[in-house]
Amino acid sequence: MAKAAGISKEYVTPFNLDEQKLSKLVEVIKEHAKKLPFETYIELLVGREDNSYYITNELQEVLTDENTQSKSINNLIIELHKTVPDPSQASVPPSKRTPLASILFSITKKKVVWNVEGPDRGWAFLVADDLGTQSQRVLTKTVPLFFLSRAFDSIVFISLGTIAIALILWFAWPFPSRFSNDQIVNMTTEQRTIELLKISSSRVRIADLAILGPPFIYPIIILLIYLRPLSRALAKTYTSVFYWGDMVPVYDGNAKKLSQIKWGVIIAFIVSLLGSILAGALIAR
Repeated sequence: MAKAAGISKEYVTPFNLDEQKLSKLVEVIKEHAKKLPFETYIELLVGREDNSYYITNELQEVLTDENTQSKSINNLIIELHKTVPDPSQASVPPSKRTPLASILFSITKKKVVWNVEGPDRGWAFLVADDLGTQSQRVLTKTVPLFFLSRAFDSIVFISLGTIAIALILWFAWPFPSRFSNDQIVNMTTEQRTIELLKISSSRVRIADLAILGPPFIYPIIILLIYLRPLSRALAKTYTSVFYWGDMVPVYDGNAKKLSQIKWGVIIAFIVSLLGSILAGALIAR
């Protein structure tokens, strides 16, 4: 029979931990702790942006933290410990003892990690199931999935490539003469030659551009779609936050600004797409 069992999970994604979700997490851990045959206690370690930290057993002390912008919380660890440690860990300092259950929220490491190491498999798996469920509620769901982000970059860069090709074809198209047919007929041979030179010099030959254009445009489009710079940049705009205290208005203000930027990008994309359609229609005429 197994003497111990454990399981862990790591999420490398932004999170939004507010007072209600944190309280629920602590409540879940306390409920499972009651099922153990020995006394336990919960410890919370709070790390700040200015490299200071404090350890407390009171959840309310964390929830009433001012969480100011200059000293904002950037790491939070919740741990469940035995009140009386095992003989094997009796000589180990309390801060280095292995917890029965723990969950880490880290802005600096950009991840959420929970770990369970219980006295039996059934208890460990039940705690892990509940911690996994509560962790999923905290994670930010707005980071684009891989295939969606790939589609986003594909649409944008293919549209931009279409605009580039349309512009090339537009400038390659023979420039119409500013003289009427009757005026051209009445011109001398020298005047006609000068006019033809002006027309040819104002536009590049379409055949050359049709051959040279795609080889340097298409590889760039394919490379940009592969690298996904737009979706990667968009993903970085989603930040983690301990959503209480002074960070509430700060986070909301930043979120509003990012929303305006995103809408600006979307509008610019729509305008560029309409521009490519218009350019294609003009060339077709």
